[in-house]
Amino acid sequence: MPANSITVIPPESLQQIGASANELTVTNPQPTSGGGLGSVPQVTNTDVDTIKSQLDTRLQQEMRDWLKQQLHNGDMAGQPVVQEQVNATPAVGQVTPGGSFTATLTFQAAVLVVRAADIQEAARAALNAAIQKLQQGYELLSEKPVSITSLKGTSHNSGSSLTLTLTATGLVGPAISDEELQSQLSGKAKDQALNDLNSLLATRLGKQAVDIQTAISVNPSFYPWMPLLRDHIHIHRNIVTVS
Repeated sequence: MPANSITVIPPESLQQIGASANELTVTNPQPTSGGGLGSVPQVTNTDVDTIKSQLDTRLQQEMRDWLKQQLHNGDMAGQPVVQEQVNATPAVGQVTPGGSFTATLTFQAAVLVVRAADIQEAARAALNAAIQKLQQGYELLSEKPVSITSLKGTSHNSGSSLTLTLTATGLVGPAISDEELQSQLSGKAKDQALNDLNSLLATRLGKQAVDIQTAISVNPSFYPWMPLLRDHIHIHRNIVTVS
């Protein structure tokens, strides 16, 4: 190229430099020769996808380890909902000095967790509702936990909802508390206490009370009266299992 013949800067180059044609000019005072095509490294989408995959694998494992620490025995977790964003410096398409670049992966995860206590409460409510339909006057014994087996969770809508299936088993008895029984029996003669106990069961349970066997024992055995203090009356229940 003869001297002073290179005078135009392409608009694309001006844009990358951040200058206008009025601010920046070019020329070649001496004749120009030689030169040719070369290549420079730049960041590609493949580069970013590769580093994202590596970072994602590590973060996914860290998330699983963290989630295990948050769950207690009997809890149920759904499918995590993950949002990710990767930023590369230099960005895709830009020249990377030395052939290397840095990437930052922003990782956010949300997961539905149902605690064991809530599963117990829901199972107890469902069992009590079923018991009322089958045997009125009975209920689950509150002092005994419900046994949960075959617990499975199914995530829906990409993890935004969770359906649980399970088998619940509980101990059932008449819907009469120990405190109420103690109040009914205290201070009465043994025979009268037994009659009153059977009357109470018949009132609450109707025909189902016929299948219930009751007995009262007093210690010492020769004493004919029930204790006046309720705490000295001990209630023993023979219970059945339903599921």
